[in-house]
Amino acid sequence: MVGQTISHYRIIEKLGEGGMGVVYKAHDTKLDREVALKCLLPNLIESNETKIRFIQEAKLAATLNHPNICTVHDIEECEGQQFIVMEFVDGEDLRKKLPSLGIKQSIDIGIQIAEGLAAAHEKGITHRDLKPENVMLRKDGRAQIMDFGLAKLKGVTRLTKKGITVGTEGYMSPEQVQGLEQDHRSDIFSLGVLLYEMFTGEPPFKGIHQAAVAYEIVNVDPKPMSTGKPGIPAGLDVIIFECLEKEPAERYQSAAELAKDLRRLKRESSGKRLSRTGAVAQLPEGGLSTRTAKLLMNRTRIWMITLASVIVLAAAAVIISIKLHESSLPIAPPIYSSILLPSSTPLSVYGGAALRAVRPSFALSPDGSKLVYVGKKGDGYRLYLRQLNAHEVAEMDGTDGAYGPFFSPDGQWIGFFTVGEMKKISVNQSQPITITRVGPETRGACWSSNNQIFVSEEGGSSLQVVSGNGGVLEVVANSDCLWPELLPGEKHILVSTSMDSIRIINLHNKEVTRLSTISGTNAKYVSTGHLLYADKGTLMAVGFDVRSCETTGNPFPILSGVRSHTGHRVAHYAVSRNGMLAYLYSPTEPKARFFWVDRRNTATDVGLPADDYRYMMLSPDGTKLGTIINRAQQELWVYDLIRNTRSLIRSGPWLWDVVWDPQQNFISYGSKTGDTCTIVLQSLNVGAEPNILIRRRFHMFPYSWSRDGRLFAFTMRDSTFVIHPDTGMENVLQSMKSERAFFTFSPAANYAAYVVATEKVWQVYVEPFPPTGERWQISTDGGEEPIWSINGKELFFRWGPQWKAVDVVLKPKFTAGKPHIIFEGDFINIPSWSYSASPDGQRFLVLKDVNEQSEYTEIRLISNIFSRFSDAKNTNE
Repeated sequence: MVGQTISHYRIIEKLGEGGMGVVYKAHDTKLDREVALKCLLPNLIESNETKIRFIQEAKLAATLNHPNICTVHDIEECEGQQFIVMEFVDGEDLRKKLPSLGIKQSIDIGIQIAEGLAAAHEKGITHRDLKPENVMLRKDGRAQIMDFGLAKLKGVTRLTKKGITVGTEGYMSPEQVQGLEQDHRSDIFSLGVLLYEMFTGEPPFKGIHQAAVAYEIVNVDPKPMSTGKPGIPAGLDVIIFECLEKEPAERYQSAAELAKDLRRLKRESSGKRLSRTGAVAQLPEGGLSTRTAKLLMNRTRIWMITLASVIVLAAAAVIISIKLHESSLPIAPPIYSSILLPSSTPLSVYGGAALRAVRPSFALSPDGSKLVYVGKKGDGYRLYLRQLNAHEVAEMDGTDGAYGPFFSPDGQWIGFFTVGEMKKISVNQSQPITITRVGPETRGACWSSNNQIFVSEEGGSSLQVVSGNGGVLEVVANSDCLWPELLPGEKHILVSTSMDSIRIINLHNKEVTRLSTISGTNAKYVSTGHLLYADKGTLMAVGFDVRSCETTGNPFPILSGVRSHTGHRVAHYAVSRNGMLAYLYSPTEPKARFFWVDRRNTATDVGLPADDYRYMMLSPDGTKLGTIINRAQQELWVYDLIRNTRSLIRSGPWLWDVVWDPQQNFISYGSKTGDTCTIVLQSLNVGAEPNILIRRRFHMFPYSWSRDGRLFAFTMRDSTFVIHPDTGMENVLQSMKSERAFFTFSPAANYAAYVVATEKVWQVYVEPFPPTGERWQISTDGGEEPIWSINGKELFFRWGPQWKAVDVVLKPKFTAGKPHIIFEGDFINIPSWSYSASPDGQRFLVLKDVNEQSEYTEIRLISNIFSRFSDAKNTNE
């Protein structure tokens, strides 16, 4: 059939043949993609039962959507030929790879197969023919289960008559061999056989003919793997024996439970710790009877409990000993060094971030042996990997546009972001795998030991989670959460906030607790029982009790000169489990200046002093600037740009967002005191008391006033509210979903511009106000921060390093032109509006770092950083 075309599939080559069909690689000429076609064998075409089973295979497999199961696209019939259209898997079947598999790779493959089976079993589907030929290993390392030709759906009458054996010799369960009723636990037995063969290179049940093999499956226990192959982790025997129990009730009761135990074993083996499951005693070469094997297992479990008790007591004794003699123990001094990066690919603090925002630009592997960083090459960005015991830097193919890298717990995978996607790539340089779609404003991620990835989404306002194997993000908590970090036990997550506080999210009850004793960003837990965090360029440490999730003692400084971007709440450092610290050095905390930029892209310094500006907005007539400066207390200042004077209007612990009223009599802003949040109307008279417009428990973000002062818009939790400021919150005119960010009124308040996350990319829209159901998309390839011109003839917005304008007509009906760039540059993207337009729309006020350095060719290292903790603490005390 090679060279022929069936329907719209052109046959390229034959891939293999099984009991029911032959599989070909084909080209789908309609969708321009490579697929695999499984065609029913010619001698079976006339068999009605075979056709029914063939169709059943397609239907069952098509219900499954999992990374470790081959996807079925369709089932078709053309000129009497029935065939299944499947995903083309570029790789080899497990049988061909068995001789070359190592223990670690075998555990990884076993975990993936178990997770794929768990997904099938959840749908009530039992595979019934699991064997090496039905597992494909892709070139990127992913294992995928194939061929559901003998699969059975729970509750559906089977096609095979009672007493008829289905399956493949050597891989069947005892109940399959005997023709008895089977369920998902039969697959678990088959997986046990498969795992045994992967780890030892030989099958667990042997015989010179089929009957002999069947007898062993039903009556004989295989010899433990550790007796025949040195180096196998002791806990594997216990896991495999539980898969191979003769009675289904004695086996693992779910594939998910098996996957969990394999993951635990993988963690403990990679960490070189003593296995929790203990060792299995050396056994005679001839194997064991069923009774003897079970007695051994029971004794092993008792021994495990005893060993665990001994370990706990020994650990307690060691801890007490350390506490008693801590002062006399020698501590290895820190060693200072640095990594010099190629000048052709310097580290970039921007990377491919869509909004040109600063993100963590490098990461250390958990064991401190590898460093990955975002490098700039020409006009693009990608990941580069450096082994710390080598000089070379390896470019990681397929990572164009990468930013925010992070490692998996075992250090074998690197997660990273591109515009709209989160991906992962093996440290062994396979092609990246897309995990999920993400929004344009991710603020960090962390990877758990059970293969879940927690992501700070939606500009840091939501913590979400997805499987490391791929899937859809699910909300964990709607809370201010930047740079998430898992705490030991993985029941709590440590997060930073846009208010420079450190919080803990309980993953069980979603409760959020603030650590009131410290203030900073990028908090991380280290094994000495401390939290590390950055506070204005200084790396701080404080004792931390993991059980109570509370700080202990007073914070103390560890290191100064750590590069920080306060406007982005980012500090550039990483620390490994064994005390390796990597950081970017900066002698001073960056400060920013205001610049005017015109439509010719000419930037002119406004002349105001450099400072840590957080929020800003020009007055409607363009003569005054309202801004909040971050100091010991947040300070609201007003600068008179004509008279060149400035006035401190208000100070407080938490102030945010600046919005002028149309008459320029006062400024509205957000504020928080204790557990109470407010929107304040602040008179410009020095010393005037604030007038509270709205008081609530939740953060509220002021956005826009209508020009006549009758309407005011702000967001809170799930809604954007438009209210009469004179009558307060109770007169809500319109409550809109929170997807409408950066809500701003047109000059006549008959239209509103706002931002919506569309397919995980922000776009600017306009709709009538009050809403009628109509709306028009303004941006084409992304946009945020829409601002109307004073005359209502243009709408400005920002996307990344570019500012654009769109010509608009508001009467008699709304129309919009094509967006065009008016200026561009690496200006700071601060919260809310990070620019303002002059009244004539010809100049724009922006912020730029005074000592901005976005590219680095040196990363500083300190090994044994933990030794500085006691020195710094003692000096501080």
